[in-house]
Amino acid sequence: MAVTAIKTKLRDDDTRRPPCARGTGRGYRSSHCAQCGLRTPLCLCAQLPHVETTTRVWFVMHWRESSKPSNTARLAMRLLSNSTCIERGRTLDSAGVVERTLEPLDPASCLLLYPSDDALPLDEVLSGERAAALNLIVPDGTWGQTRRWVRRETWLAPVRRVRLSRASHLPGYRLRHAAGPNLYSTFEATAIALSVIHGWALGDTLLTHFEQWQQRALASRSGGLACG
Repeated sequence: MAVTAIKTKLRDDDTRRPPCARGTGRGYRSSHCAQCGLRTPLCLCAQLPHVETTTRVWFVMHWRESSKPSNTARLAMRLLSNSTCIERGRTLDSAGVVERTLEPLDPASCLLLYPSDDALPLDEVLSGERAAALNLIVPDGTWGQTRRWVRRETWLAPVRRVRLSRASHLPGYRLRHAAGPNLYSTFEATAIALSVIHGWALGDTLLTHFEQWQQRALASRSGGLACG
């Protein structure tokens, strides 16, 4: 079933933005931009382009990410025009919302970006499929949260799981400690995956803006306001 046939309001201006845009938890004591997540004086949105891709990216965000200034899915959403964020875990029905939204998609067009033991290298899976429009499902949360979600959701069974087999030009995520080697933030993993699908010029563009965002986020953490 084509993505455009799904009759939801997830692409409306208010609902397309992840619920974290309205976060009020720790780290949001001062005013933050609803889209990039930075403190308002450091907002980067005026300098960010809208990046078009034929691949539709679906971020499935654990609700606890909604109040974390270190969350990187917000920035990916701001940059990627063809993306949607679905929150899960806040209410009893949130799991049903995710399933009702994503299960109707054609499994053949879907890829779950998650480095499980049975995941295949993305570049191998894409061999001979580069012209097809894809749906890239990206879990967003801690490794424990995403691991439990992937194991629990039986409707994901027919969806191919893919992992990243290569990366380059990564600026290095410094706002959280990685759970292990070769594990990336949601933004980095998404940028690398889209680079494999659409070419590294796209990845370089995304990661350049990621580095700018990270510098400002670090300045915000230290109380700085001036950014070049």
